[in-house]
Amino acid sequence: MVNRISGLASGMDIDGMVKKLMTAERIPLDKLNANKQILTWQRDQYRTLNSKVLDFRNAAFNMKLDSAYLSKKSSSSDDTVASVTASASATEGNYSLEVTKLAKAASLTSGDLMAGAGDATKTLGAIATDASVTLNDPSITLNANTTISITGGKGSANIQVNPTDTVSQFVTNVNAKSSVTGVKLSYDSTLDSLFFVSTATGDTAKVDIKSTDSNLLGKILKLPGTAPGATTLETETGTRATAFASLNDVIDPTLTATQTLRITYQPTGVASPNNYDVQITKGKTIGQLVDDINSSPLGQTGVTAYLDSTGQLAFMNPDNSHHLSFTDQTVDGTDIVDKLGLTSSTRSAGQAFNTVSVAGNNASVKFNNVVGSYATNTFTINGLTFTAKKEAATTNVTVSEDVDTIYNNIKGFVDKYNDLISTVNTKTSETRYRDFTPLTDEQKTAMKDDDIKAWQDKAQSGLLHNDGILTSGISNLRSSLTKTISGIPTGDFNQLAEIGITTGAYQEQGKLYIDDTKLKDAIANHPDQVKKLFTANDGITTSDDGHGLAVRLYDQAKSWNEKLIAKAGVSTSVNSGYLIGKNLNSIGTSIDKMNTKLTATETRYYNQFNAMETAINKLNSQSAQLAQFGK
Repeated sequence: MVNRISGLASGMDIDGMVKKLMTAERIPLDKLNANKQILTWQRDQYRTLNSKVLDFRNAAFNMKLDSAYLSKKSSSSDDTVASVTASASATEGNYSLEVTKLAKAASLTSGDLMAGAGDATKTLGAIATDASVTLNDPSITLNANTTISITGGKGSANIQVNPTDTVSQFVTNVNAKSSVTGVKLSYDSTLDSLFFVSTATGDTAKVDIKSTDSNLLGKILKLPGTAPGATTLETETGTRATAFASLNDVIDPTLTATQTLRITYQPTGVASPNNYDVQITKGKTIGQLVDDINSSPLGQTGVTAYLDSTGQLAFMNPDNSHHLSFTDQTVDGTDIVDKLGLTSSTRSAGQAFNTVSVAGNNASVKFNNVVGSYATNTFTINGLTFTAKKEAATTNVTVSEDVDTIYNNIKGFVDKYNDLISTVNTKTSETRYRDFTPLTDEQKTAMKDDDIKAWQDKAQSGLLHNDGILTSGISNLRSSLTKTISGIPTGDFNQLAEIGITTGAYQEQGKLYIDDTKLKDAIANHPDQVKKLFTANDGITTSDDGHGLAVRLYDQAKSWNEKLIAKAGVSTSVNSGYLIGKNLNSIGTSIDKMNTKLTATETRYYNQFNAMETAINKLNSQSAQLAQFGK
């Protein structure tokens, strides 16, 4: 660090003198910083314009697609029967839709529970023994640890039902497994009834409920249609040495590699056994495994996995003539079947069970007298999406060209083109004020904010005046628009003007104008010609003569976009990846060297003044001594 002195000996303002000297020395540095700022401004202006080019390029890509010109509109003569929307693939014409039957969910409603004037807090045990319940045997009770198996369109779940469970708790327990079963339950206190309903509609939707407790379904839950099942239900129960404490227990904490458990089962009505594979990954809990099994195709057959009251993995199988078998499909040192306690599982066969089951149904329709069946009331036929609403009724459907949507697609594209060329033309015609160079920090401190802004606006003006990349980009777009398209059949549209899109006066620099009436007429009467005018592509890459206008403009915008990126990069680019960035790096290196040089120069000036002050001090001291001798 320079040892600076105040100039007491010489009486000179050394700091002020050095500052003035360094101001002159810093002129080359100021020029470097000004050049850096100008390059930064240019880069940012290029990037702003490039975002416009990219936006137009994306619009051109969309206009290359047939779907931009194939929009259809549809109407239903009676929306109360069915509503309709048309896709681009719909064929114009008139159609009829007869809704024979609506798709329905499977639903099962209990009788009056007599829970005490609709008391959801009443326990199931109390409901069964309530003296007000009119049953053949008023002493009916619910056994402890009773289970109920629910199978829906998604899979199965085994749910424990206790005498102390309230109606509300029972509903919560069933719904906790709805994502596995596809069955939801609700309770209405005013009707004092339970409502089981499948979460999906259609023939595959179902609500199937089983219980080995002979009283639970019919006499306690009051489910209609409850009937004794055949004495075929069996359970497979694991014999794991250490029982699981809860569903949250990890199956094997030491597991590292994923294991595959295969369960083999032959569902009733199936000719041969099926294999059902379940993956057991590191950290998987027994509860997650139960849900995976129950939500698999195996669960949809009615086989239900659960953790029994003793903490063993168990399976309820409604058909004891087809047993379950378990194998480990992973070849390694881990026996996952043994880890689950299924190597020597115990089987309890031939148990009786009560069951009640209902199914949903598909929607049945006639489309132009052709019968169709659908799992939901929203379905698609021949590019038309219907939502059926009323049974035994017919509606007529009309499909036509959606002229307005296609017109808006083309108009939106033209608007983006006009916006792009207007922005670029404005930028390339800006006046360049060369006397307004970027301000230094020192200059800014002596100016007001408004004055700084006004100066900076002038300094940034015209940085891209007549820029070659920008002017050539606009020229290429305009050339692509004006050339006719080769390969178009004689008499078909091969220029924009033929569909009502023309350029304005020369001074408007290529702005497009639309004759609405002419364009809509072309779309309505010659939709295929309009589409081909924009989307034609002869596959020749060396020439764009046979390309449609959208194809040409997309290619030009893509090339333009790439040139701008090579020049100015994007926000995520490193400086070494584009031209201006390389120049910024070079100027940055020069600035660093200049700063080092200026520091050395400033040090030299101070050292020289220090030497002068030291010499003056020495002379003053000698003069004082001589004066002392003369006395």
